[in-house]
Amino acid sequence: IVVAEVAEVKPGRSVQTREETLQFNDVTLTVEQVLKGEETASVTVEQLETGGRPVSAEVGPPYQEGQRYVLFLQPGEGDRQVTVPQGRFLLEGGEVEPTQPGDIAQEVEGMKEAQFIREIQQLST
Repeated sequence: IVVAEVAEVKPGRSVQTREETLQFNDVTLTVEQVLKGEETASVTVEQLETGGRPVSAEVGPPYQEGQRYVLFLQPGEGDRQVTVPQGRFLLEGGEVEPTQPGDIAQEVEGMKEAQFIREIQQLST
C-alpha cells in the first residue's frame, strides 16, 4: 500500500486475444510513503489502455502525470504491479476521490487525506 505521484505514463506490453490486441500502459509512480510493504522509491503499475471505451469498472480512468494516489497493489507481470479491485484512490485538494465504485468508495469519498492515510496505517499494522 503506497502513497505515490504519477511520474510517467507510457505504452507497455500488448497481448493478442482471439478477438483483439489488448494494449497496456506502464505507469511509473514516485512513492511518497509506504503504508504497508517493502520500502521502495518507485513502482510501475500496469493498466489496460481502454482507448476511451469502458472495458471494466476495475480498470478505472487513465492515470495522468502529476496525480497523487493511495494504491493497494499486488504483483503483476514481471516487475509491474496492478491495483486490487477498489484499490485506487485519487488524492485531490486534500481529499479522497475513489476511482472505482463500491462500498469502500462510498465510505471514504470526500474524507480528508490525512485521516484516510491514518486509518489505513492503523488497519495495516
